[in-house]
Formats: sequence, structure tokens, C-alpha cells
Amino acid sequence: MSVDWITPTLSALPRWEASYLHHFSTHLARWLDCTDASRQFTLNVTALAKSSPILLYAVISYAARHLGHNNTADQFQEKCIGLLIPLLSTETIANDETILCAIVILRVCEQLSGKSHRAVAFLI
Repeated sequence: MSVDWITPTLSALPRWEASYLHHFSTHLARWLDCTDASRQFTLNVTALAKSSPILLYAVISYAARHLGHNNTADQFQEKCIGLLIPLLSTETIANDETILCAIVILRVCEQLSGKSHRAVAFLI
């Protein structure tokens, strides 16, 4: 089963989504790279998020949570999880870097929120 149906190319981002993506790339990505010399999150995730709704929603959730926009963070976390859950039964999930990055970002976002989200724990 291909994940192409769940990760269509996104058109130009609305300004508010782009601002969250910018906040992630300038302030948050490096935190995720603290033990990664290749700097995957800093160098690649922002570009990948522009073509992957799953990754974009995870990034928006994380950036919104960091900025204290908890309703937006919760909304995009739910959207991301809603796209991820159907993929759990596919074989491609283990080899898809966008999905793996999204799961890592969701977990960090969950830690920032101070509350456990059962669906995120289930993904890990």
C-alpha cells in the first residue's frame, strides 16, 4: 500500500501556517538535532513539511505549543494523528522519513504539553 494518497503536494501555505513553519525552522528544529550531527530536523524537515501534510501538521502543532497557542497545537496534533493512524498497518511506515519525523515531533510536543495523549503513545 502506498502512502501517496495521504501525502499530496501542498499548495502555497497560508501566512499563519508559514509563520509556524518559520518558527519551527528558526527556533525549534535545532533542539531536535541536539544529538544528530547530520542535522536532519534543521536541514530537511522544513522542506519536507511543505509536501507532507502529516509532517506539516506535526510541525505546526509543535510550534504552536511552544508559542503557547494550545488550541491550535491540539487541533493540529489531532489532524496529524488522524492521518497517521491508518498508516500504522502499512509496511511503508518504517521507511518513510516524513512519518518517522512526524512521530518524533508529536512525542516532543506531547512532552511540552505536560499531558499524555494516548494516540501519540500508541504511535511510539
